[in-house]
Amino acid sequence: MVAADSTSNSLRLSPRKNEYSVQEAARILDVTSEELQSLLSRCVLDEMESIPNITKMRFRPADLVMLNLVKRTTFTARSKA
Repeated sequence: MVAADSTSNSLRLSPRKNEYSVQEAARILDVTSEELQSLLSRCVLDEMESIPNITKMRFRPADLVMLNLVKRTTFTARSKA
């Protein structure tokens, strides 16, 4: 089973999977698909043309590790504001 361990902020990824859909990535990161898309558009994507293609994106395990760090930094900064 692929899940996020929210108590330790560590990701548990399936060793059999090399890539994940937006829905799978959101579930692993413990956010909604909409929150993931917002995070990507604010912090990762350079070009506005990429935004309509977010739902077609695939994520590798390393991408999810990076997104988890960005998510924690972004959500922590927002909660302190």
